[in-house]
Amino acid sequence: MQDAELSERRGAFLEMIGGDGPEFDRANLVPDRSRYCMLVSDRDGFVIEAYAPSGDAADFQRAGIVSGGYWDERSAGTNGIDMALRTGQIMTVQGRDHFHACFHGFSCSSAPLHDARGELLGTITLVGSVNRRMDEVLWCEQMLRISSNRLQARLFRTLHGGNITANLVSQSSGGSSKFETMVACDEAGTIISSLPLSANRQLPSEHVNLEGRHLSELRDLTINVQGPALVLPSRTHRAPGARQDIPLRARPSHALSCIAAQGGGMEALVERARKLAAHRVPVLICGESGLEKAAFARAILDDLGLSSPAMHVVDGAEPGKSHAFAEALTHVRFLSEFPVRGLTPVLVIHNVDRLTPEAQSALSALLSAVAVTDDNHGIIGVRPVLIFSAGTEWRALQDNPAMHQDLVYLMGQSVQELPPIRHRDMNAVLDMALDTGVSLSDPARKALLCYHWPGNLREIRSVLREAMICGNGTRITLVDLPVRLTAPGEDKADRDRSTALAETLDSTGWNISKAAKLLGKSRATVNRWIIAEGLRRPE
Repeated sequence: MQDAELSERRGAFLEMIGGDGPEFDRANLVPDRSRYCMLVSDRDGFVIEAYAPSGDAADFQRAGIVSGGYWDERSAGTNGIDMALRTGQIMTVQGRDHFHACFHGFSCSSAPLHDARGELLGTITLVGSVNRRMDEVLWCEQMLRISSNRLQARLFRTLHGGNITANLVSQSSGGSSKFETMVACDEAGTIISSLPLSANRQLPSEHVNLEGRHLSELRDLTINVQGPALVLPSRTHRAPGARQDIPLRARPSHALSCIAAQGGGMEALVERARKLAAHRVPVLICGESGLEKAAFARAILDDLGLSSPAMHVVDGAEPGKSHAFAEALTHVRFLSEFPVRGLTPVLVIHNVDRLTPEAQSALSALLSAVAVTDDNHGIIGVRPVLIFSAGTEWRALQDNPAMHQDLVYLMGQSVQELPPIRHRDMNAVLDMALDTGVSLSDPARKALLCYHWPGNLREIRSVLREAMICGNGTRITLVDLPVRLTAPGEDKADRDRSTALAETLDSTGWNISKAAKLLGKSRATVNRWIIAEGLRRPE
């Protein structure tokens, strides 16, 4: 498109909307480092305004996402702008849903713009990466809906500048949908004109047939007289003392209850961790290797009902995932600054003791931003839930020269040191680790209880898996266990003959040949022992 035609179209559009209004505020719609491009088109599908942060503008320009672009489906194929113009609804077109391959790397959310009489004016669009998460898509659609509604409300108030105007708001019965209608009234408060801001939606009864009614007659509606229809959210600030804690269940979930039942202080530790996480205090889980800290963190989040699209889990032990780590921090910061109703930003980082120096610096910046101190009540609107785990004990993490000390204490605002398995109730630990329907013989349980378990839960699960594979699959006996779990220097032939014979027969399902091989005896000898001990094959 020639510059002269573009300028003419832009002038005509601005005249229809009463000038360059606050609805297209770039600081709100395209924040710094957001990697989004904002497009405004007229009703013919010509882009009259395009804006992207300076560092990202070239990427969009190479794909032809610029001012003067024409987005009619006949020339540009399937795209969000054309679909929003045709349907009159907010539309998102992602990746390969676009007709042309050059747009497959983008995701476009477009909202139609209407005037005070409901006539189509054009669209406003946010273009981002196809790899953006669903919570970002929801945020884009929410922001576009607010901008579109705000423009239409401003035009309606301008049209009825000599009258009282009001914004009528109601919620659906389940609270999932919001309905708004602008009305103009005469001096007596009688409605003379109305305009639903929820175009192409089935309106509830309280929003229809409003003309001729008095404002005082309206029920089940929130009425804002001469107030702004909607306030476009910006980087919200948390008021000092505002509560942001997450509702806590009366009792821990089944998974947490099983962990708490292991003794060794685990019950108190579980209760502290779930309360701190519910109050959005960063939780750092430390302890010896093999204590399944990741499973403990997952159980805490499941207990709080925080498994959602807004949750990011990354592992500091994967150095090749630096891009994923940076993306996770960006998304969490983004959702904290621009909250989406019903989504709590959650960040879980495992093996924080193995983060690179660059990753440590980036994490420090995020934690400093969300920290609450006496002189800083938090610079963002919603604090994320933060859970970290380290592969070492707390003291070793403090003494680790590779760790930034400020980061150690930012993460360690609440340190939960998991006790090793040897300090817990081993019977409860074994019962939790056993698969459903699998039992332990008394000699096998005694051997497992006497072992010191340097590998903690990881080693327990490995040993039980080995025993299940080598045994009969339903009952673990002494002969199924690895040799290292028996007393040092002890050999099967030197154990009490009755116990060894019963355990071996149980393990082999009374297969005499297999039992003889395990005991290192002949079939005849094993048969003589069975008769001598008075053992009988189970029914």
